[in-house]
Amino acid sequence: MDPKAPGQKTITGFRRNTSGNVAVVLALATPALLGATGLALDYANWTRSKTILQNLADQAALTGARELRLGNSSDPVIAQVVLNAVSASAASLPAAPSVTTVVAADRSNVSVTLAENVATVLPQSLGLPFATVRVNARARVLGGSPLCLLSLDRAAASGLNASLASKVTASSCSIYSNAASPTGVAASDTSRITSDFTCSAGGVLGSSLNFSPMPRSDCPALADPLQGRPPPPVSGSCDYVNAVIPLGSHAILPGTYCGGLNLALGARVTMSPGVYVMKDGPLTVSLDATLKGSDVGIYMTGPLSVLAFIAGSNIDLSAPVTGPMAGILVWEDAKTAITGIPHVIYSAHAHNLLGTIYLPKGNLTIGSPNPVADQSAYTIIVANNVSMISSPNLVLNSNYGASLAPVPDGLGNRASSVALDR
Repeated sequence: MDPKAPGQKTITGFRRNTSGNVAVVLALATPALLGATGLALDYANWTRSKTILQNLADQAALTGARELRLGNSSDPVIAQVVLNAVSASAASLPAAPSVTTVVAADRSNVSVTLAENVATVLPQSLGLPFATVRVNARARVLGGSPLCLLSLDRAAASGLNASLASKVTASSCSIYSNAASPTGVAASDTSRITSDFTCSAGGVLGSSLNFSPMPRSDCPALADPLQGRPPPPVSGSCDYVNAVIPLGSHAILPGTYCGGLNLALGARVTMSPGVYVMKDGPLTVSLDATLKGSDVGIYMTGPLSVLAFIAGSNIDLSAPVTGPMAGILVWEDAKTAITGIPHVIYSAHAHNLLGTIYLPKGNLTIGSPNPVADQSAYTIIVANNVSMISSPNLVLNSNYGASLAPVPDGLGNRASSVALDR
């Protein structure tokens, strides 16, 4: 056939026109294909970022709710705890997200909103290089993990220090140290600290062999929950001066004990209900001496007023049910006490210390060879700092319903757990 026949020209021309159409179609389709690819990449990136951010918000909300359980945490403290939690876990994100924390007015939950700008592929051509990913999480307090031990001293090497074979057992309540040092909570040797939740404003010394669970570090310091409470009235006169109780059984009365009170070797003393003021002197319970009493409060005022429960002594005390010292077993006057003054519990038998031991300036050292406070319905300690030496086991129960002595405000929030509110 003649290559120049009309039919052949038509076929050839058609082929040339087809090639041109394909090129035009590809040219027109390329932006759409690139757009679809960019859209897929943007969606994958957005989804990944949202998943990471949601997990982070969930954990931060739970952390804030745990702080809320302590009862005396302020909204700014809880917000700082949430911010610290986000900052500590945001390494997987390209940039730190913005954080908004809201504490419910009834203090029943903590809401956290995180927002992050995620780089885009497709919208950049439109002048929109970022897309904002925003997630929300809310954690609710389910009932209270009360605060049962708080050390106040920001400058202490350790707010709570357990050494040798000592133990702190606070299975249903929380432990908090305001000490900002790298060893704000310290457990060494074979010591063991067990709690529902332990928090250190500084760092932690010890391993999982020493803690259950491991404490959280870098927590904001808590304010003294009892600092605004009015103290009991103190008489300007002395009911007793340099009182010494000798060997034998004795009953004593409330009043102002100027120069303190000393239970000598073998003394057996029962305290009648009321407030006992140790003014400018210690409360000393010597070897083989016994001090017991129900519905009693011990108020210590003056620079020499300290607890001295000597090794071999026996202690059995319960806090007042009513009155200015309701729920407080021991109260140190912060205005007159010397910062760091030592208080000691070395008693062989101090199984019942029911109530709150409040030593805002004093350092409490516990060195009993036997469990301490293990038979108390509840025991709360707020002190400048606390040290455990030798092999005691300080048991901090929180069975509030088993006692008529009330738990002081700021210490008795009864949350037992936290959960995400889905």
